Amino acid sequence: MDATVCWKNLTWPPILHIGILSIGTLISFVVAYSKGDVSAYLPFISETGAVVPEMCIFSLCLILGSFVGAIVICYRHLIMTYFLKAADAKLQKLNHFGFAIGLISMAGLAGVAAFPMSTVLWAHLLAAGIHFTLAMLYVFLQTFISYRTPGIPIHLCRLRLALSIVLLNFLFLLVIFFPLSQFRWNKINSHVPALKVPEDQVFGIMFCSSLFEWILYTSFLVYMLTFSIEFRNFHLVISVVPSEPKPVPVS
Repeated sequence: MDATVCWKNLTWPPILHIGILSIGTLISFVVAYSKGDVSAYLPFISETGAVVPEMCIFSLCLILGSFVGAIVICYRHLIMTYFLKAADAKLQKLNHFGFAIGLISMAGLAGVAAFPMSTVLWAHLLAAGIHFTLAMLYVFLQTFISYRTPGIPIHLCRLRLALSIVLLNFLFLLVIFFPLSQFRWNKINSHVPALKVPEDQVFGIMFCSSLFEWILYTSFLVYMLTFSIEFRNFHLVISVVPSEPKPVPVS
């Protein structure tokens, strides 16, 4: 019997990646809101999982999401390696480089889960910074490679370019608004930003900052979802072979 496993038209990993992260964040928000740990006015994503028990749900979903995300990046790398086997060496190296930073980005997402916002804040922010920054770089590399790869529809390339521009703009806004909103909030208010309401001073800038984060991450998840369009045209085959050829018996 051949020791081979084949998954045909493997479109589900990007969908599963998005589902785990989206549903996990939604459940964490509902639990946090019902316990009074956050207000209804769009907390930061990490604030929905800052306190037990929602912290446990949030961390578990981020860990699972980062694992499935790594699978998506590995599968994407294999598919692009197939597409680029006749391309120039520079494009192939870009594909390998994108694979590496994509995996590191997912490791950063796991780091966000390992260091919740209410525990070691500097480690949480460092992991989030690594994840967002490298995810941004990964997205732009994949968009560039898509335009240079024969067989990828032009409308898909344009969609990825549009999402890349959205990501870049909102990452830029978040980098400006997040530290500014945190500094001004801590200077004026005594309660945590997760409990913000319109009556609070600096509510507007804090709300905008969290809104930028939600738009940024939603755009990234939609970008990952576009990979399923190419995934449906391939099968993933895994086989096991002996490290040394089996000797042929002499008759």
